[in-house]
Amino acid sequence: MSLQAPLPPGPGQPSPPKKRTGCFVAAMIAAGVGLLVVLVVGFFVWKAGRVVLDMARDGMNAPGTAEVRAAGCDTAMVMSMDKLLAMFDAAGAPPGKTPTAIVSCVMNAGKTPPTCDEVARAYVGAVPSPTGPFTVTVQVTGILKSQCQKLYDQSGKAL
Repeated sequence: MSLQAPLPPGPGQPSPPKKRTGCFVAAMIAAGVGLLVVLVVGFFVWKAGRVVLDMARDGMNAPGTAEVRAAGCDTAMVMSMDKLLAMFDAAGAPPGKTPTAIVSCVMNAGKTPPTCDEVARAYVGAVPSPTGPFTVTVQVTGILKSQCQKLYDQSGKAL
């Protein structure tokens, strides 16, 4: 009885099939799960970005923005607090204390910005009956601190 090593397959003979190890299968499952997570997160980021873009577009075309720009603002935006709160699901805010809108005035650096009172007068002149108190913010690009930020009642009187 002689013990000889098996001969390698010759021409025309198929090689023995390779066995997939458990590590390879686990790596493929992990890669599939990772790809699925990336796709789901990517979808939600895309959807949230789209909502924010739509809100910004609506805010820049809201009633009163043309008049706020005419008061001296380079960019004007009026954001509805109802839409903002709905986006962040912030139900239960106390009524009457929360502004119904944020009126934002942004100036390019090097220009003299209008005061919050001037912006509020322009907004109330364009939207004669705001639904509740509103906040005015005046910001200059490149400067982190707002020039002013005030809360006003429906008539445009500072609170």
